[in-house]
Amino acid sequence: MTVLALNGCYCGSGKTYAQCCAVIIADSSKAETVEQLMRSRYSAYAQGDLAYIKKTMAGNALKEFQTQKQQGWQQPTEWLGLVVHSSKTLKKKGYVEFTVTYRREGQKRTMREHSEFKKIDGKWFYVDRV
Repeated sequence: MTVLALNGCYCGSGKTYAQCCAVIIADSSKAETVEQLMRSRYSAYAQGDLAYIKKTMAGNALKEFQTQKQQGWQQPTEWLGLVVHSSKTLKKKGYVEFTVTYRREGQKRTMREHSEFKKIDGKWFYVDRV
């Protein structure tokens, strides 16, 4: 089960999905900041688009990514919201600290993460938790 983007984007930016994450999911090179990429990854999770999640990973994150395991974890998840606490985009590296709220197995849960991103050949990639 996933959340629905009725009037706004899944990521909570206040823009419509078409104006926000859809553009980046269609072409991840359009993410100018690490926050934009992270928000698009949240929207992809909300839609069950694991191909996009994998496509936007590099380094340790990509090595550890297991599509089958993620699909098993993803299916029973209802994504309820995203809060970005901080975001810092540098020249070749960036960081985003955020909290996601979701419902799994009937229980509402939260996860707070501080993520690291790297720019490789002009594109941002999620590389690890900090």
